[in-house]
Amino acid sequence: MQHTIDLSPTAGDTPTVTAEPILVGADKAAPLLSISRRLLWTLTQAGEIPHTRIRNRVLYSPRKLREWIDRQSQGGAK
Repeated sequence: MQHTIDLSPTAGDTPTVTAEPILVGADKAAPLLSISRRLLWTLTQAGEIPHTRIRNRVLYSPRKLREWIDRQSQGGAK
């Protein structure tokens, strides 16, 4: 999980903590992967990409998407 803490003098008495969201919608997930929302939906329907369904919403974990990308990576140094 990614945290940003603002300790600058203008931050006030309490530090500000910004956490990465646990789940995001397709509108945020597609740009994270540099793909279109249509391709994201195709991968989701095929069960190829990690996702979570909560009632009628389909959500994506940025952490799980990064892990998925790491598993998809091919080539490179041995």
